[in-house]
Amino acid sequence: MPDSLTRSLLEPLLGWQAEAIPGAAEAARRLLLDHIGVAAWGSRSAVATAFRAHAAADLARATGPELPVFGTGGRCSAVEAAMANAVAAACFEFDDTHTPASAHPGAVIFPAALAAAAVARSEGAPGGERFLDAVCVGYEVMCRVARAVNPHAHRARHFHPTSTAGHFGAAAAAAVGLGLGLDEAVAAVSLAGTVAGGSMQFLVEGAVTKQLHPAYAAQRGVQAALLARRGFPGLADPIGGARGFLAAQSEDPRPERLLSGLGTSPAEITCCGIKPYPSCRNTQSPADALFLLLAEHSIPADQVEHLTFGLIGSGLATVWDPPERRRRPRTLADAQFSMPFVAAVALLDGRLEADQFQAARYTDPAVVALMDRVDCVADPSLDARYPASWPAWAELTTASGERFRAETEHPRGDPDNPLSPAELAAKFDSLTRHCYDADRRAGLRAAVAKLPDEAALETIGSLA
Repeated sequence: MPDSLTRSLLEPLLGWQAEAIPGAAEAARRLLLDHIGVAAWGSRSAVATAFRAHAAADLARATGPELPVFGTGGRCSAVEAAMANAVAAACFEFDDTHTPASAHPGAVIFPAALAAAAVARSEGAPGGERFLDAVCVGYEVMCRVARAVNPHAHRARHFHPTSTAGHFGAAAAAAVGLGLGLDEAVAAVSLAGTVAGGSMQFLVEGAVTKQLHPAYAAQRGVQAALLARRGFPGLADPIGGARGFLAAQSEDPRPERLLSGLGTSPAEITCCGIKPYPSCRNTQSPADALFLLLAEHSIPADQVEHLTFGLIGSGLATVWDPPERRRRPRTLADAQFSMPFVAAVALLDGRLEADQFQAARYTDPAVVALMDRVDCVADPSLDARYPASWPAWAELTTASGERFRAETEHPRGDPDNPLSPAELAAKFDSLTRHCYDADRRAGLRAAVAKLPDEAALETIGSLA
């Protein structure tokens, strides 16, 4: 094992060029467009609105460059805009996912990389040329750190990998975006990682504190890189040290995962999925199975006597336990993490989209009646296939006693079952139609497609 796992991870990554890595640049462009759309839609939420006011009025505003707050027509200084966009991107559980890392990288890495690029460009450096490189390195570091801490053991201590590992990824992305050398990059990752945290208590209370996690990870990552650039020293091995991140936040870390396959395995950014539904990823394979079943057997909602889902163990803990709570969501977070609610509105409406997650639906008698007919069970055979796949099954019994079953292996939107370009474009348009007209939507799609062209990054900043 190297003397410093952190240094051994960062040293080759600082030489990465996104365009030279198979699939990486295209994945970054695809995920960026999705991030803009998700953040633009999320900006409508009460949580994003409150944070935006906080960013504009309460946070110490820098005198440097500004960035757009997607979907609002407003702008803030770069770090505050990064935080506001991160919160908005996390508001509707529509952000991208990395299954082995059990994390949502895009809500952290894109805001951090955009902020670093804005600072670099304000100083005359080529922010656009380095932007895609920064994004790919940020994804790589965040996802490798999350895998190395062992997400299952990490979550057993009630930590949220998007937040904890996100601090490291955001710092790495900002370090590349600012053109830092190896010593400075290690220091940046140290300074961000030493304050990395993120509690899972939001699941217990149905709270929206989860939405703050990517914002503070992005903020601390960029600020850590700026501080390291001024010569503030860091640690030799903040990730793998004897009292470093892996040792402190996991009872069963897997440090070998940090470097395994680095430079030979597919880039982590190419292993991310884009969600088709605005709910916890643990609800999406089951929802796919339900839609598959309904496509084969047209069953009206009022004819459903009982519906059972088979889930992986961690999914059961996230979207079913305790069932009495999941069957009576009280908040948006409750609904997004409720398999009964997701199933009920899918049965009633024949779709799963952001506009269905409204407070009035939580107490709708038709929804409540269906939630009471939903059960979830753990299936060890599914766990044996996870995380190589994310399987689930649905079994439906009708009022007349007929029984139907369907199973899915990979949720829609995952790399092994990707959304088509037309589906991605439709998702972007549906999420941004309220704030961007057709010309702006087309302009944003075209600009993202032209990255890493410097003018393209400027166009994104002006149109979004």
